[in-house]
Amino acid sequence: MVAITIVRDDGSASRVTVDGALTAGQLARRWSKKHGPVTLTSLDGSPVAADAPCAALPAMLRAVAVGAPVQPASPPLAEVEPAPQPASVPSAAAVAPPPPPSPSPQPPPHSIVVGGRYELRGRASRPDLNGMAAVVVADSGGDRCRCRCPGVAEVLAVKRDRLIPCAFAVRAIPGKDVGVVAARDLRRGERILKERPAMTARTTEDHAASALDASDAPDFWDLHDCHAVGETKTVLGICRTNCFELRDPATGDTRSGMFLLGSRFNHDCSPNVHRTWLPDEGVEVYHALRDVPEGAELCGEYIPLYYSTAKRREMLRKYDFVCGCAACASGRGDAEREAFERTYRALYAAPPTDAGALGKIEALLALAETAFDGSPATNRRVLHDAVIIALAQGRRPLAKSYMARLYDAQRLSSGDTAVTRAFATYVDDVARFKPSD
Repeated sequence: MVAITIVRDDGSASRVTVDGALTAGQLARRWSKKHGPVTLTSLDGSPVAADAPCAALPAMLRAVAVGAPVQPASPPLAEVEPAPQPASVPSAAAVAPPPPPSPSPQPPPHSIVVGGRYELRGRASRPDLNGMAAVVVADSGGDRCRCRCPGVAEVLAVKRDRLIPCAFAVRAIPGKDVGVVAARDLRRGERILKERPAMTARTTEDHAASALDASDAPDFWDLHDCHAVGETKTVLGICRTNCFELRDPATGDTRSGMFLLGSRFNHDCSPNVHRTWLPDEGVEVYHALRDVPEGAELCGEYIPLYYSTAKRREMLRKYDFVCGCAACASGRGDAEREAFERTYRALYAAPPTDAGALGKIEALLALAETAFDGSPATNRRVLHDAVIIALAQGRRPLAKSYMARLYDAQRLSSGDTAVTRAFATYVDDVARFKPSD
């Protein structure tokens, strides 16, 4: 038996326990008999294969009324109806806005192009691959294509209707060689990419001896090496240029990871993409920090952003380029960024019970709005500290309000993760929140 939480369009949820062998289609028909005709999807709006066994489905699904326009729906804040809220504090469902709408469904079958990149959806046999980008390497014209995913050794046989166009495209960028652009309009909080590392190692230097699947080698050697001598690239030089730190908050374990697609995102000091490492799943996910129009470049950040333009450019010099983003070109926001960093230093210099701590939190949130365009990723950091401080000072209603905002920032910057689901439950029981969360 498996337990599945089904979220309705109004944000309410019910938990059902069913036989794991029951298919998603059978579950949808059972639900429809009691609640009216619905289609079941994942929380991010991706379709659920009707023949998928319930044992392979996500722990949370959305029930979308048949014939009704698909409306955004917040993940449930608990697996049971929330307890009544005090009048002075809004309920979690009222505070947290719904997640961004899913991409428009693509009518199968798609026109499949060998060498084209597509997102995997609805695979019941390998649900861990759903959401990953795959390149079609062979198409015999039947109902399946042969595909490869970066970081996945085996060649996959994928049904044509399980492939949808990716939300991004890798293209030449004037003045930047290669980068990533939005392949369609993206909504704030929408997931852009999920990717496994092509290789990991304890340190960047260890990558020189790490195993790289032969199928990934051409894409690896295409990456930039800012340490190259002339035209000669090295494994170590490419890794030093492109590796990300992968940290497991639960264990403190830190590794270095190489992502063949993630490495294509260029830097911007006002990024529109946030990446999150999910150690339990062994994948990195990338989400839009704000609405992005089709064709616009998608950029992350390589360095901390709370320094002046001169300092940021100095730090970026090791990547062999001078940042020419809008923030650097204009110097806009330098004073606010430096004030943000000073205020944070002052916050950490005093205990959470300090009388001025909550005032500094409010100042940081205001600075984040002006200096970082209200980025959910920046707000998440500040609001995490805000909850800790409010609880330390016995301000539980305030902590509850901050927790609802923290959940929202986490959801928009990192999507549906184990941490996001934990934060959802803390909104109604903030005393369970721990600083290590």
